[in-house]
Order: sequence, then C-alpha cells, then structure tokens
Amino acid sequence: MKKTIIVALILLLGCGASIPKWYLKAPEKRGYRYATGTERGDEIQNAVDEATNIAVANLARTMETELNGNVNRVQDEVRDRTAVDQFTNTQEGVYSVALKDWRVARQEIVKDKGLYRAYILVEWDAGAAQKRLLDKIKADKELYEAIRATELMDEMERKVDEYRKRKGN
Repeated sequence: MKKTIIVALILLLGCGASIPKWYLKAPEKRGYRYATGTERGDEIQNAVDEATNIAVANLARTMETELNGNVNRVQDEVRDRTAVDQFTNTQEGVYSVALKDWRVARQEIVKDKGLYRAYILVEWDAGAAQKRLLDKIKADKELYEAIRATELMDEMERKVDEYRKRKGN
C-alpha cells in the first residue's frame, strides 16, 4: 500500500498538478476517520465520482483493520465462543451499515494535462458506528452479559458518550 501511495505521489508531482496539503496528510480528529482519493477525468463529475469511490474504498479498508482488531480483543477478554461469534456477526453488520455515514469533507479540482483531477477527503464519524454496535449488544441480553464485564464495554460506552456530546444529544 505504501508503494502505491509513493508511486501515485511521484506521478502527481511529475504532472505539475498542485496537490492539496490535506491530501498528503489527512486530518486527525478524535472520533473521526479520514481517507483520501484522487482521479482524473475528461468530465469534472467523472473525476469527482471516481476519486470519491477511491476515498471510500480506502476508508473501508481502515475500518476492516479496526474490525479485526476488535474481534481479536473480544476473543481475548471473553472466553464464551458463542458470545464471541455473536459479537463478530453483530460488529460486521454494524460496520457494513455504518459505512453509509461518511461525507465528503473536502474537495479540490484542478486542471491536469487537459483533464480534470479531483482530490477528495471523506470523513466518517466512528462514534455513530460505536453507538449502533453498543445498542445492538445491549439488545441481546446474553451477548451483553458476556461482554459487559470487559474493558471493551467501558471503552465503547465512553466513545458513545463522546459521540453524543459532539452531536449535542
């Protein structure tokens, strides 16, 4: 992945297009996840659509990593295999629904060798997914009881509280 980014940057620098600073170093903000994408096209909308698709795919890959990390953590903290399997299924379902919660945070379009190049930054609020996951776990009494005593539950509740404060709930 790093090689791909380096090659893309070399190509972009070589073509003379001005690269936004936020594209090279996505913002960091507690409770949010960011991803970028870029693409060229002869029509502005095509470039924007493709760059957005790339950014969202990059976002999904980072979420997959977090998902796997959380599942491994639950397996370490909860010894009940059924509860772990239930948590895995619940979390995967919540994250696939949560991917709808992204928005385009920044967009820049430049001319690049007669084409339009779109730079896109997408933002995803992780707290919304944590809230959905916590709500689903609490709705499943058996799963809730299996996970309740772990540090994971405390962490999830803290993240949901932070999300609520950001949203004014």
